[in-house]
Amino acid sequence: MLHPNINSLEAFEAKYRRQVDPWDFKFSRYERRRYAATLGALGRAHYLDAFEPGCSIGEFTALLAPRCDRLLATDISLTAARRAVVRCAEFPGVEVKCADIRSELPSGPFELVVFSEIGYYFDAADLGDIATRLAATISGGGEFIAVHWLGHSTDHALHGDEVHDLLRSHLPLEWVCGNRFDGFRIDQWRKLIDTRARDDGRGRHADLTADPDAVELERGARPGLHRQRPLDQVGSEARIVGRLDLRTARLPP
Repeated sequence: MLHPNINSLEAFEAKYRRQVDPWDFKFSRYERRRYAATLGALGRAHYLDAFEPGCSIGEFTALLAPRCDRLLATDISLTAARRAVVRCAEFPGVEVKCADIRSELPSGPFELVVFSEIGYYFDAADLGDIATRLAATISGGGEFIAVHWLGHSTDHALHGDEVHDLLRSHLPLEWVCGNRFDGFRIDQWRKLIDTRARDDGRGRHADLTADPDAVELERGARPGLHRQRPLDQVGSEARIVGRLDLRTARLPP
């Protein structure tokens, strides 16, 4: 569950209604350093499909968009999602939805998932479940990037280091590398691929879950891929606030 009361859906919505940019994502020097480091940690120059849960008002989304053919971004706050739509209006490949990732995960497949600054709002049990289900949306050879602040806040159920430790123990992916920066850390995982399998017709390798001992990374063999749990489909109640909806959507004052 989300950390009680302080970080409920209603609390996040209230924050965005009180302030356009509650965490100063647009102008903060720390955020700009984090964005640059995150982009620098990506393993590829370009991705076909990417997913960014917890996109807030879309500042990082707009920086990531030029490197993706299609980028799905979600946030639990409808007000934040609407602002992200405005911020990313120039990028036709960006789709923004208001969704709660605890119950509304897209099916993928994605070549990239960016899990940034949201993991510490969940307790350990929910974070582990979310990590497992997010991993199931990643295509073979795809990447999972986690980025979290290392400070302390009464709003957080977990510390940033605890988030990354839990991800490392729950993600059925190959850990690639990790780096600590001034104030935050970044870790990267990759899904193992079956080099014998044909691609899916879109230039992506299929991942192999039926035979966990017949998988390998692009850079070498690594047996023992964990089996994954069934993927929850996106609920029909998910509210799309894409560009077409801006004709009728009204931003709160």
